Amino acid sequence: MRGFSAPIPFTGQGFRIIREPGGGRGSASMRIFMSHSSKDNAVAIALRQWLIERDQALADEVFLDVDSSAGIAAGLQWKDALRVAVSRCEALVCLVSTDWLASRECLVEYRTAEMLGKRIFIARLEPIADGDITKEWQRSDLHGPGPTTAIQVPGHPIPVELPTAGLTRLLTGLKQAGIAATQFTWPPPNDLERAPYRGWQTFDSVDAAVYFGRDTEVVHGLERLRAMRATGVRGLFVVLGPSGTGKSSFLRAGLLPHLAREDHEFVVLDTVRPERNAVTGALGLAASLHATGVRSGPPLPPLGDIKNALMAGDAAALRQWLADIRGAVATQQLSDGRTAPTLLLPIDQAEELFAADAGIEGPRMLDVLSAVLSAPISERVPLIVAATIRTDRYEVMQSAPQLAEVGTELFDELKPMPRHRFRDIVTGPAGRAGAAGHRVEFTHDLIDQLLTDCHDGADALPLLALTLAALYRDYGHTGLITRVHYTALGGVANVVATEIDKILDRDPTAREQQLALLRTAFIPWLATVAHDSDQPLRRIARYNDLPATARPLIDRFVDQRLLVKDHDGHDTTVEVALESLLRQWDDLAGWLRDQAEDLRTADTVERDAVVWAHHGCADAWLLTGARLHSAETLSDRPGYHDRLAGVADYLTASRHRENQRTESELVTTRNHANALRRRARGLLALAAAAVLLAVLAGVGFVMQSHASTRADARARDAISTRLTAEGTQMLVGQRPDGIVRGLYEILAADALAPGTPTTEHAFLSAQYRLRDVTKLRQLPLTPTAIGISRDRSTLVAGDSAGNMMVIRGGAPEQPAQLPDRIYTVGGQRRRVDRHRGQPLREHTDRGSPFPPPCSGCGTNATGPRPGSPRACFLPVASA
Repeated sequence: MRGFSAPIPFTGQGFRIIREPGGGRGSASMRIFMSHSSKDNAVAIALRQWLIERDQALADEVFLDVDSSAGIAAGLQWKDALRVAVSRCEALVCLVSTDWLASRECLVEYRTAEMLGKRIFIARLEPIADGDITKEWQRSDLHGPGPTTAIQVPGHPIPVELPTAGLTRLLTGLKQAGIAATQFTWPPPNDLERAPYRGWQTFDSVDAAVYFGRDTEVVHGLERLRAMRATGVRGLFVVLGPSGTGKSSFLRAGLLPHLAREDHEFVVLDTVRPERNAVTGALGLAASLHATGVRSGPPLPPLGDIKNALMAGDAAALRQWLADIRGAVATQQLSDGRTAPTLLLPIDQAEELFAADAGIEGPRMLDVLSAVLSAPISERVPLIVAATIRTDRYEVMQSAPQLAEVGTELFDELKPMPRHRFRDIVTGPAGRAGAAGHRVEFTHDLIDQLLTDCHDGADALPLLALTLAALYRDYGHTGLITRVHYTALGGVANVVATEIDKILDRDPTAREQQLALLRTAFIPWLATVAHDSDQPLRRIARYNDLPATARPLIDRFVDQRLLVKDHDGHDTTVEVALESLLRQWDDLAGWLRDQAEDLRTADTVERDAVVWAHHGCADAWLLTGARLHSAETLSDRPGYHDRLAGVADYLTASRHRENQRTESELVTTRNHANALRRRARGLLALAAAAVLLAVLAGVGFVMQSHASTRADARARDAISTRLTAEGTQMLVGQRPDGIVRGLYEILAADALAPGTPTTEHAFLSAQYRLRDVTKLRQLPLTPTAIGISRDRSTLVAGDSAGNMMVIRGGAPEQPAQLPDRIYTVGGQRRRVDRHRGQPLREHTDRGSPFPPPCSGCGTNATGPRPGSPRACFLPVASA
């Protein structure tokens, strides 16, 4: 039977319980899920009772189904309650016995918690055989010899006896598993005066005690990492978030301190900060390996040898060193055959691996880590790389070829913090400082004012953090920080301007001079602009690279915690503490807008120089044309000249290659011009010959054309003569084709040979012969049949619609509708039909067409029209 809880934040010295809507037993979100067999109820009740007696904060944290106050309420489905409990809990305590191992429900709870990455504690109630599935986890034995603690359980006459050492070990583990800041010591023993409000300084592991506001995200992040360890499939854990959401602090003060406590499951290496030297730098990969090796004990090579091997791309050596570290830790901690812990390598601000000034070391680090993370599972060293990166730079990481085969777990829950959590950020560190004997409080009206002034947005949390740090620095010694102090500071909205005003001179002339000096330091050394957007980015600069006249002002910015100065043993570097400064300081934001294009060009040239060196200084990677000219022009400008001094060899090689190319192109052009001139002379001679041939050909063509024209004329005359003769014969009736055909042929003859005497004579003769013909034009209908009276004086025309028109003496009358008629001719009944689109037809009463021959004209006709003189109706073509 079971108990359950969910991840919760802490306040003060205890736990803050978050209850779901509805309240009541079974609905509380409790941290600890107690899994046990029903046959071990007495032991489970005794254990819960003892834990609460030792720490009252656990009273509402440990759920036990058989407990009268914290069990499953009547009416609730216990399976559903347990399912919800497993998904919400932070830790699972398994009371392992033979009965527990035999319970299917208990095993399901265990496997589910393991899959979800929950923290698991094993309390063995009896000796278990080697086949125990829980052997991977840290154990507390509640059996065996030694001093015991008697626990009286209500309803049980005999007290439950449990080993005192096992109980104490379990309680210590549960306390260390707490997510709240109160579970860590404050102040750090080696820094008793450390300020609880860090401002724009990144929280570190020692600041876990004052890291508030991200409890939920920390729980989820730890669960995801534990799940990655359990499966062993994915090796890259990416903490993704916009600028200003506190990714670095989340990694350093949120995740790492808790993982360090889980030392049987994880070995946390020193955090890598790539900067300009991701491999060989003071915070590079080699230093992380060496420092971890010193702590864990394996005999790793000297730091210099590690650097040389990694720079040479020796992934096999890296794999062996990681295995040695893991083996050494396992030897020290494990004595019962459990699996050795997983290595975890933190990389803070991984976007620096892809920056313009990453040099050759950024890609080299990616190469060796990729070889380890993408190795076959059977050969892979259990390693998780936990990296933070800005949201707007994640695409560059996604497209990196070295990471294409590496399984990635994306943690993108780090959104801008909701304002309701800001209260914990204000009061939490004050409570820890007060508990340590350094009283500091904020008045209620000031807290309300702070929450009101913190508007939503990426910079809300950074501005609040800077404001709290300034208030604590200036007024924390009073023990009570009031709204009057806050007003004197200028409020959240003006905190950046207020901090900068403390640095700059009040005299306008002196202030302008100081701003001019600061501009030479920030542009182009300490800030730049993303090449694919207008987002400002910070740069890491060597302190000695900054203009000497600007260094005193830079030191003041460092003193105000607006800039960060770091010493790595070789160089001193400076960088902007938080990119919010690039957006909130109006002067700097204006400089960045003005210089955005030049800054992008400088970044691109530096990046191209690295690629050129990476490819063995091959000519294919050199600048050419307009890009080279732009880079050279920029390198001659003040400020940029010094910054681009490191790529002088690249620009010189590009110019040398460009001059060679230009000279080669000039020689090629000259040779080509000479060849063209020689070819032109040859072509000129050929052209002269061609012209002569063309003239001769033209003369021949003209002569041939004239001959052809004369032949055509003779042929047309012959055809015209023949057509004229045939047409004349038709007009006089010597040929059977008729008058119309004769006229057509005479007209055709005139068209072939216009103006000849023969055709003109024939045409005139035809007109004379047809002098009695009347021409009818623009008739009101389109005839499809015509009829002519026997005396030729009357013409009747009909169309396909049944309309009839009479023409007498050449003058048409108004058309009229022709009805269907039946009449008698020669003793036979006849019918005249009209059909749309068909000529007029006459039928006998037997239904067959009756086209008697016309005695007047000799053609086939359709017979007489009823009620009119005998006439012939001639079919004509339909319109």
